[in-house]
Amino acid sequence: MFVQTKHASWFLTSVLGKVIPNLDNLEVVEEYLENLGHRHAKAGVRIEHLDLLALVYCSAVRAVVANQGKQLSPRCNIT
Repeated sequence: MFVQTKHASWFLTSVLGKVIPNLDNLEVVEEYLENLGHRHAKAGVRIEHLDLLALVYCSAVRAVVANQGKQLSPRCNIT
């Protein structure tokens, strides 16, 4: 299943708008990402249905956080 381009653009903009301003406060980022994961699970989205955009985004957020010498909670893992 692939996310439609219009939805993907909105999703990425929305998530970036929430995460980037809070990179200095990882508790806010973790809570947001955890809630986002719960909403996706509640809607029936399974990990194998996430498209490449979501995986690349999560990887990018982890890299930025790691460059700050920090690490996201294991609760925010995508496996």
